Amino acid sequence: SGKLATVPSNPTEYKKLIVDLIAQGALALLETSLSVQCRQKDKAVVQGALAEAQTKYASQIKSQTGQEMQVKLVLDEKNWLPESKMGGVVLACHDGKITVDNTLDARLHLVMENDKPAIRAQLFPSK
Repeated sequence: SGKLATVPSNPTEYKKLIVDLIAQGALALLETSLSVQCRQKDKAVVQGALAEAQTKYASQIKSQTGQEMQVKLVLDEKNWLPESKMGGVVLACHDGKITVDNTLDARLHLVMENDKPAIRAQLFPSK
């Protein structure tokens, strides 16, 4: 998590990551309107990434399905993510009833879960 924790301190790299995280979350939800939550200190980066993420979403939908589909992304300025998070975003729809957690913390947890079999095999090699 050391390298991952430094990503938010590089504005160019972090904005690109935020665009990808938002677009990926939007593709998972396939809704026309989504709210985007982030840490308060990431507000400017996330706000600056919304239009690019909307464009990326639309082009992904078009290339994968041939359909025209847009998403309206709105920054949720009432529900900030805790500053204890490493960064990233949570996308929500239907008044927060359905969410996609694309925080760096959640992504790291996912990688760790997926790598457990490989780690187990290295720690406990079969004879």
